[in-house]
Amino acid sequence: MSSQEGLEIAMDDSVLVERRDGGRVDVTLNRPERSNALNPQIVAELTEIVLNAYDDDDTRLIVFRGAGKNFCSGFDLSGGGLDNKKDRTGRILSIETLLQLIWNAPFVSVAVVQGAAVGAGADLAANCDYRVCAPQASFRFPGFRLSGVTLGTGRLARLVGDQTAFDLVLRNRKIDGKHAHDCGLASHLLEMDQHEAFVTGLAADLVPITKGSIVALKSAVRAPDRWQSISRIPMSLRR
Repeated sequence: MSSQEGLEIAMDDSVLVERRDGGRVDVTLNRPERSNALNPQIVAELTEIVLNAYDDDDTRLIVFRGAGKNFCSGFDLSGGGLDNKKDRTGRILSIETLLQLIWNAPFVSVAVVQGAAVGAGADLAANCDYRVCAPQASFRFPGFRLSGVTLGTGRLARLVGDQTAFDLVLRNRKIDGKHAHDCGLASHLLEMDQHEAFVTGLAADLVPITKGSIVALKSAVRAPDRWQSISRIPMSLRR
């Protein structure tokens, strides 16, 4: 990544990273023409960004956004990649690794969802500590129908409850921002012009908090996740 006036840009500009004062990092998926779909390179870049934030002493907050009208449309299927079983397994393992890294991170994560969050894009949002969405945002989880694997569904159930998670995934239901907020999938329902004020306030609140304290708090409020092991995914794909 190269640096220009504090803005770090990925090689193909598909992921933009801006480091701000107070330990805040803004990460923008920058493929609006593809509704910010996740190809293997983008997943690898996001994983590298998150791992780097694990290692540094400064990062307290990572904010995930999508450029354009939508947050993220999930896996990029334009070049195939889910037809071949080996490739499908690799892609699913890579995104689940990213989701687990975000869920367990020693920093706070925020997804700012302004439009559609679908499949792995909805999973990315759901695994963040805060899910800030606009009323016109929407969520849908079609992955179960595509591959028989549900990424992060156990973690989704913690947000919305077992029955709602089961129904959302099984029936591939699309829900809007208000419904997402009512059921707990979205932590905050805010108009677009309110998103930045929320993130700025959260970043200020995190300045005096150590990364160790964030880890301790997450451990205290979250029971062990029996599904939180990527080793279960290849087993599921054998069916």
